[in-house]
Amino acid sequence: MPAKNQRQRKQTRGGVPRIAISLLLWGAVFLYLVVPGALLVVGRQPEIGGTLNDHAGLSVGAVLVTILVTQRYGRHGFILCLAVAYGCLKHAMDRENTCWQLTGTTNLTGKVAVVTGANSGLGLATAKALASMGAHVVLTCRSFDKCRAAVATVTAAGNGDTVATSKVLSLGLSLGSLESVYQLSRDLTSTYPTIHYLFNNAGSTPQHNLTDEGLEDAFGGMHLAHMALTLGGEGDLRGEVTRGDGTLLASLRAYGRAKLSNMLFAFEANRRFRARHVPIIVHAVHTGSVRTKTSSTDLAALFQGIPGLPYIVSNILVPLFWRRPEEGARTLLFAALSNDPRMESGGQYVDALCRPWLYVDHPKMKALRDANDMYATRLWNVSLQLIHASPAQEFVQMAP
Repeated sequence: MPAKNQRQRKQTRGGVPRIAISLLLWGAVFLYLVVPGALLVVGRQPEIGGTLNDHAGLSVGAVLVTILVTQRYGRHGFILCLAVAYGCLKHAMDRENTCWQLTGTTNLTGKVAVVTGANSGLGLATAKALASMGAHVVLTCRSFDKCRAAVATVTAAGNGDTVATSKVLSLGLSLGSLESVYQLSRDLTSTYPTIHYLFNNAGSTPQHNLTDEGLEDAFGGMHLAHMALTLGGEGDLRGEVTRGDGTLLASLRAYGRAKLSNMLFAFEANRRFRARHVPIIVHAVHTGSVRTKTSSTDLAALFQGIPGLPYIVSNILVPLFWRRPEEGARTLLFAALSNDPRMESGGQYVDALCRPWLYVDHPKMKALRDANDMYATRLWNVSLQLIHASPAQEFVQMAP
């Protein structure tokens, strides 16, 4: 008996380290993979819901297969099924359901397209696609060095062809200065009698800064600057008060309010252009969760202080869970080039799966329609007052 008890005590002592190691490993998996992975998946929730709804039969089949495999092979089978299911889901979201495909038949020769924030990410991918279709593309960036690099990239874009150098031009734009917006608009209108496509793409994470005019950077930059640029331009255009401090919640609130302002401006501008029979249509576009340099950096910053996690988030998880800029850019191209009858009159909200969704019977769209009815005109008037008090005041006279 004493020998048996001694063996049991040794087994107990030996089991303690194994339990501790197991807890540490599972804790690391939870902290380094599950938590940030769940955050990234939440960002794609609308796309996931729409894709699962479009493939309801396959979704039910996948659940049944997962249950059977899990019963037979345990947690290893479950993990394998989960990985395969997500791979198939991501493929469907990023490629199968991508609404705008470059077929080589779309010819934009003679068309002028302006893309703000075109030195990287969505803006660069959109500019490359437009150039490959023959458009004259004007890129705007804060830095001329970045613009020069982007021009070289866009010039060489295309399906194995080289785009003529004369079709790509760069101009400077700082969203933090309405003086910069005014100068850019003057340069554009003096050079191009008609601008066929304007992609108001540029933006960044709010950083508790003020614009040159003393406005909060998200509202002043992402909304007001693009509104002034749109009003200051002429031609056939078709495109897209909380302060952020760089931290998660404050910046998300500020970013969300700025994006809501973008949407309300698009709806109100389109409504006014139509009422005055001006041949300009405006859409608001949500490209979904796209892995750009800015989004990767901002998400990694949320996990500062945890060794190695920022690198894992920006270099492994974001590429794994989010779509490439080229895939996100197709949503913008859909809004600009689609022949969908629902897009012809403008004023639509286009989601990441290229669905014109504003008038769909959905609680979120009802809330957006209510905000449009209640606040769009007021936002328009207040925005014009702010622009009037800036170096871009001339553009107020051009407002419909």
